[in-house]
Amino acid sequence: MVGYIHQKVNEASETDKLLPNTNRHGSTAGINGKAMSSKGLLGHASGQDEYAVHALSITPSRFNTRAVAFCCLTFCFLMHGIIPTVGLRFQNTLGFFKLVILVAIASSGLLSLARVPLFSVDEIYEIPDNFAWDKFWEGTGATGVNALVTGLFNVLWSFEGYTRINQVLSEVRDPVRTIQCAAPLAMLLVTTTYMSVNVAYFAVIAKADMLGSGTIVAALFFRNLFGTTTEKAVSVVIAVSMLGNLLAGDAYLVLVNSSMYSISLVNTLVSFGLLLLYTPLYRQRNWSPPFRAPKSIIAIFFLSNVFLVIVPFIPPTPGSRTYTRLPYWAHVFGAGLVSLVGVAYWYVRYMIPERNGKLERERLAHDGVARYVLR
Repeated sequence: MVGYIHQKVNEASETDKLLPNTNRHGSTAGINGKAMSSKGLLGHASGQDEYAVHALSITPSRFNTRAVAFCCLTFCFLMHGIIPTVGLRFQNTLGFFKLVILVAIASSGLLSLARVPLFSVDEIYEIPDNFAWDKFWEGTGATGVNALVTGLFNVLWSFEGYTRINQVLSEVRDPVRTIQCAAPLAMLLVTTTYMSVNVAYFAVIAKADMLGSGTIVAALFFRNLFGTTTEKAVSVVIAVSMLGNLLAGDAYLVLVNSSMYSISLVNTLVSFGLLLLYTPLYRQRNWSPPFRAPKSIIAIFFLSNVFLVIVPFIPPTPGSRTYTRLPYWAHVFGAGLVSLVGVAYWYVRYMIPERNGKLERERLAHDGVARYVLR
């Protein structure tokens, strides 16, 4: 099934390049990436301009989708630049709406799957049969590992909001208690919700409709269950909730893949460093943090990120492609270039002054967690 989806999305991109397609990757991760990206109401999807145009019943075109994107970006820039406090509250309010929509999608889809009368798909639309065993695996294996990783990048991108909080734990009050309590709860909530939403999409939307929807899968979901009026209303809510997430097509994919490739590269180096701390060579450092991950988890994390770093160098299989107009390695090149710029900045800004005695390394301890800063 997922391989078939990959093939059909590629065909659709040839005939209709006006609609951004956030996922053209033939793998289970790929089709989930499409569903995840349609949850751009979640945070990082490309279809806000599409949802806005769709809500106004305007035929999508290069001009009107970009006009909507420009207006929204300008609004976000002015709001966060002039009145950041209001911008923060506004974003938190939108986050609440995102959660409400996700719960509504998951609940409605599961009720539809349970054949509850009020939540059945309208007869005027194609009744989905996505869970049939022969169709579920249709086309699997038709694409290579490059498409698998690109699809995984889209899925991981949807979870980026969770991972970022772990990267700033030194700025969080009582970080040890926070990570021990909040992290498992957040992962359980996010994973359960995302899985439920994916099941809901497959239960309500036919495969053909999902392929041709671009990034407006959520709108089609509500249309199939509650009619076109609800579809338009939901499109407005989603468009508003996605302010600032406006890129589409190859531009969106390159940025997502470049970002995730850079993160995977950093994760590889960090996890490798953690593994080194457990070797006899580094045990003399007496490294004893208040909270640490098991070595087995670190090893799995390291190997999975090595996979994400290496596989993008493998060319896609014939008939499969990562981008419409760009080479498959575009995100690797972009991520590498940005990473080199970051290394150069660190070397000039911190490494050279420290060696020349202009900066001192200072150890800060707060809430039981130590960190080093250069002053």
